[in-house]
Amino acid sequence: MISFSFPPTQIAQCVLTKYQNLSKAGKPTRKNEKKTEWTVLAGIVLESQNGIECVALGTGTKCLSEKELCGFGDLVSDSHAEIITKRAFTIYLLDQINLYLSENNSSSIFKGDSHSPNSKTLHDQQVRCISEHSNKLKLGNVKFHMYISQCPCGSASTKLLLEKLESNKTKQPINLSFEVMVDSHKHTLESESNLDLQFKRTKVDIDVQDTTDSNNKADINGDIDDKLLRGRSDFSKEFSLRTKPGRIDADSTLSMSCSDKITMWNVTGIQSAILSLLVEPIYLSSIIISKPCIDIDVVISINDRISKITDLPYPHILNKPQIVSIPLEFESSQESILKKLKETTLVPCEASINWFLESSKDNKNQKAYQEVTVKGKKQGSSKRKLKQVLDQKSRSRLCKFEVYKKFTDVWKEYHKAFNTSDKNDEDQECSVCKNFQNESYEGVKKLSKNYQESKEVVKKTTFKSWIEKPKFVDSFKL
Repeated sequence: MISFSFPPTQIAQCVLTKYQNLSKAGKPTRKNEKKTEWTVLAGIVLESQNGIECVALGTGTKCLSEKELCGFGDLVSDSHAEIITKRAFTIYLLDQINLYLSENNSSSIFKGDSHSPNSKTLHDQQVRCISEHSNKLKLGNVKFHMYISQCPCGSASTKLLLEKLESNKTKQPINLSFEVMVDSHKHTLESESNLDLQFKRTKVDIDVQDTTDSNNKADINGDIDDKLLRGRSDFSKEFSLRTKPGRIDADSTLSMSCSDKITMWNVTGIQSAILSLLVEPIYLSSIIISKPCIDIDVVISINDRISKITDLPYPHILNKPQIVSIPLEFESSQESILKKLKETTLVPCEASINWFLESSKDNKNQKAYQEVTVKGKKQGSSKRKLKQVLDQKSRSRLCKFEVYKKFTDVWKEYHKAFNTSDKNDEDQECSVCKNFQNESYEGVKKLSKNYQESKEVVKKTTFKSWIEKPKFVDSFKL
């Protein structure tokens, strides 16, 4: 078991406090006397010898439908809080790599004197290059924790959602839109309460061990049903792969549930495919979730579904973060709002907030500002012109196009610092990466062979029905 240097509640409070300190832009509001917005919050907290600090944060419950996908890379397709946070964390990492490459790199999360670009003995060592055979930046003595204000959508929360639905079946209707743990798209309880609750819980081939032991472990005996399910379809299959959204009357998407994505991060890491070209895998040490939450279901979903995975390519490992549920409430959660406004009807907030801690190279200050997106682009931005990429003022910094562009800028600095042109100039992968304008986003992602191979191991053995978006989605170039 991972031992906490800080209590889980303190780590969670770090994210909650950061959210409270943000401006009102993008936060849920009370629409009128009858309707109040709610949202989900997630954040990643850095733990170091200096203490804990929230470095990335996101809110949101929305997801673009399949028909809204495009090939420009200029929209954020999945705006669930956990995914927004991970994408904000990607930019934070790029910023930290830049900081590492600067002269004042002592405050960077990446360490390694022998590989410092300012080291006098640099040219006596193996020169770095974008290649799976090269050394990559490693984390210093730090850990990362993720806080989520409610149980992730998908298999981690299927049973909990079913219990809520069954519990309220015999009660007077309440104004809670049962979109807890799932993407709601546009609808509320008015349509949800009319659904035929035909999903009776049946015994699944799962043997759960005593969850009171110190390790809070659960084992799965037998195979998980490999069929891909949409949202809330067939609640009896509690630990199957699912797509978003949860509602059966919303447009279908090609995005896997947050439970499934977080599980995949236990193998690939949370640094993204393209950053895997520069850094070694980064894993979460813990996942802290505000109650209500069925702890054992989260453990099974996130850790135990892939417990039999073997033969991962170095340096990838099978990570098992500590799963902890806490009674701390998020002010804009459904439960928290209903305690204050019992007669209100809850509607999901259309907007999504993203924030990350931006470190300046001069090491004198750290800047941070929030960005608000709606339907995958900046709030208030203009509509897309036919068959044209969104202008820069409309694109979110989290969209693939902007992340790719920032990555190329970082790589140029990386390339200069390590002077990779001295060697390996004929290396095909390095050559490609020196000319990003000639390579698609998909092409650069594929260069991270170990990342892709580790993902394929999971897809071929346990997550066989994992759905991928069409190739055109990542086919764009800068």
